[in-house]
Amino acid sequence: MAPCITSGDRLGDLADRLRTACLAGDARKMESVFQEMVDVDEECADAWFGLGMLSMQDARFEDAYDFLSEFVSFAEDGEAAEDAEVLLCFLERTLSGERDVHNDLLEEVDEQFLRRHFTPEELDEPQTELGRLTVREAINTPVGKNAVLALIREDNRFMRAATERGLALVMQSVPVKDAH
Repeated sequence: MAPCITSGDRLGDLADRLRTACLAGDARKMESVFQEMVDVDEECADAWFGLGMLSMQDARFEDAYDFLSEFVSFAEDGEAAEDAEVLLCFLERTLSGERDVHNDLLEEVDEQFLRRHFTPEELDEPQTELGRLTVREAINTPVGKNAVLALIREDNRFMRAATERGLALVMQSVPVKDAH
């Protein structure tokens, strides 16, 4: 993915601020810097991803949907875009309050989503937080979908994804040489 921030340009200080916020685990500062980045470069896919993951962590699912949609439109990494599209599909159905999944394609998307966030053991083990249902059983209801998202948030998985992407973004920043 082409870097959207480079040292020495007006986004260079954002890279330093993002690095500091990520290393400190400061979600509010990370969100602020990601927002500034998209204000300066609206095609900065990584910043859109960071905003989406932080919104997921805060259970601001409609915001997350919007941010991740932007990420998909600018992402050059096909695998990352596919992962985001699976999450978008899951979110869309969760936000709409869809009742039952009867479509094989939707069931496969749910399975892809679950495999990205849970180990095989976690998928089939009854969870107290899910009313003794397994994760696979729980996602078949709107309440269960929200409970599954809560499990992911409680484990800070979305925050970790935003932090990892933020650190990767600052690591790919390209130093600009002085003209002296």
